[in-house]
Amino acid sequence: MLRLYPEVGDRHEVFDLLQQTMNIPNLTRALSSDPFQDLEMHNIAVSGTPKRYSRSNAVYAVPGRNTLALMLAEVASSRQTTVGIKYWNLMVRHYGVVPDNDNWERLLTLLRAGKASANAAAILEILPADYVDSKPYRVAMETCLRDNINHQAFRNANKVLGVMMSRLPVPDLHVLRLYLRVALVSHFQFRAQARRGDEAGAKRAYGLQITKALSSLWEPYKKAHHHWFKDTPSAGIASEGPVLYNNKREVVALARLMFSALNKVVNEGMLPDEELRALRSVGAKINREIQAFYANRQEVEPNLSYNSDERRIHSESSRGESVDPIANPQQAEYKRKAAFIWDTTKSVRLPPPGQRKRQLGVAMLPNIPVPA
Repeated sequence: MLRLYPEVGDRHEVFDLLQQTMNIPNLTRALSSDPFQDLEMHNIAVSGTPKRYSRSNAVYAVPGRNTLALMLAEVASSRQTTVGIKYWNLMVRHYGVVPDNDNWERLLTLLRAGKASANAAAILEILPADYVDSKPYRVAMETCLRDNINHQAFRNANKVLGVMMSRLPVPDLHVLRLYLRVALVSHFQFRAQARRGDEAGAKRAYGLQITKALSSLWEPYKKAHHHWFKDTPSAGIASEGPVLYNNKREVVALARLMFSALNKVVNEGMLPDEELRALRSVGAKINREIQAFYANRQEVEPNLSYNSDERRIHSESSRGESVDPIANPQQAEYKRKAAFIWDTTKSVRLPPPGQRKRQLGVAMLPNIPVPA
């Protein structure tokens, strides 16, 4: 009931109530002693039965997974990421609570709210195998996207991508699109470099980051394309199920976004042509796969209304013409959400005087340990 109060201060009385009923210290306030030194509370959750506390002769309820879920929900509502991690460590490491899938999801949601991309990436490596599916990777990659001012956000996104590829048999296409998005919007440090006078160096660094993302996406893209277009049985284009066809559309959507990112690098002259040769061949292959999909799309969706870009692709592919992504800069889906993507052809403007700069405090957060 306390969580229904509109004021954060009132809702934080939840922690006082937990201290009174379960002897869990209120970590939102300064403590007089280290709760990890309270040996009577060590592994208390393992027994699962109320325990009499010798120093006060009081009987406290035993904290469990529901208690942990309540704590994580409360600190997430007020974005107290550090407090949430402290509670997690205390409950899991000292009290012996074994987190369930809901607890792990709430922890990742808390980290996303706090833009703690490094911690979110680290969580994925210790996530129990029973709880591994696409959702944790989506939340972790969304955390990297929210943390784009942090110059380590793209590195953390690479870590999320690597863990997903090692633990999921088929990469999640939404995660792959989010990963490319992180590469495109994480340019705060590059714009700062340009404002300091090194515009050419900043432009090149941004281009290298995008091409790094495209290179990292090539193998996951091939794996997803092979799975949905070749490995998955189909009785024919006209009769394949809606789930299979929708996943094929997702693959092609990723391909078009990769095209657009490559177009951006080429059209804005971020890198010299000799450094783009390998990606040009990749782009040509993706281009053929996009054409093949659109050539047959009208058979599956005869009443579909194409947008101008899709009509052009369908028209040119039906005539056997090549849709060269390099020669067609108008085919650039990244422009649809260009508000957060740096247009390197325009001068970098100085921020308004007194603009608040966000502290990058992610590195100061304590690490999440592997549950005992």
